[in-house]
Amino acid sequence: MAYPSDKQVAAWFRQVSDSLRSGLGPVESVELADSISSPSIESFRYYLETGGSWEDGLREHLDFLNETELAICEASSKSGGLAEAMEQLAISRDAKSDFRGKLLLSCLYPTVLVHFSLLAVPLNKLMDGDFTGYAEQVGKIFAVFWGVSLISILVLKTIPAIRRRLSELLPIVSGYKRSRDLGIFCRTLSTAMNAGLNLDYSWALAVRCLNAKRYEVFGERVLEVIYRGEPASNGFKEVSWLPKNFVSFYKSGERSGGLVENLVRLAEEFEKKAKRKLAIAAILYPKIVLLAAVVLAAYQIVVFYMGHLNDITSILD
Repeated sequence: MAYPSDKQVAAWFRQVSDSLRSGLGPVESVELADSISSPSIESFRYYLETGGSWEDGLREHLDFLNETELAICEASSKSGGLAEAMEQLAISRDAKSDFRGKLLLSCLYPTVLVHFSLLAVPLNKLMDGDFTGYAEQVGKIFAVFWGVSLISILVLKTIPAIRRRLSELLPIVSGYKRSRDLGIFCRTLSTAMNAGLNLDYSWALAVRCLNAKRYEVFGERVLEVIYRGEPASNGFKEVSWLPKNFVSFYKSGERSGGLVENLVRLAEEFEKKAKRKLAIAAILYPKIVLLAAVVLAAYQIVVFYMGHLNDITSILD
């Protein structure tokens, strides 16, 4: 089953948010949101009509929502801030769609240049008049290139662990992921706490929405501290990867009673940082592909002319 695009999901979030702000109930809000035409939407609406809860319905019927969106909706529905949360989720989905579009456009020219560079690999056969041999070589090269590319894309899409590991290894992208994860974590935790949920449940919800081993281990450590009746910040000891500003803002908010406000401020800070790194990555990596394509093309041209120069030299000798 094909999932709706990010733009469609963003429009659905925004339509439901506008209806909720205007005072309509959940059933009417979902019914008026027509940006997604899907059986899952109909089953979700029917579930609400028969008395089902909003948060359970989202998780059971709307399989195109990710864990972060589900966690934020679950927390905000308990606090009465669902309309505002959905507006923020719409902005997030729009940003994701815009970035993907810009990245594809910026990669278009380097990709075309790579293909022209591959055409130059068996150029010696073409110059020798072996058109059949040239066509066969080009076909083999393209088959290997596209085969490797498609397999790589398939592996990255179907095995999240590999995709996550790769994102952690790539410069700038790794920084984007760290800032993005911390922003999601702070946003979810603040939303859950603002909804009046217990501190332990709020932490468990924020950790669960990231689905990352690092945060699971960190969450277990903090939950053990909370269950002992100690401040959650006591669980931050010996967690070397936590940013200093997160630790200091959390501790100060914990002591002053302004923890939710501090978490919101941290979320905004990490989200801005992630956005900056994402913009840099969208510019830098297509440039690297372009540089590699230029180097490959230049190498093929040099090899081609060196070969013919050697032929001429051998004839003169």
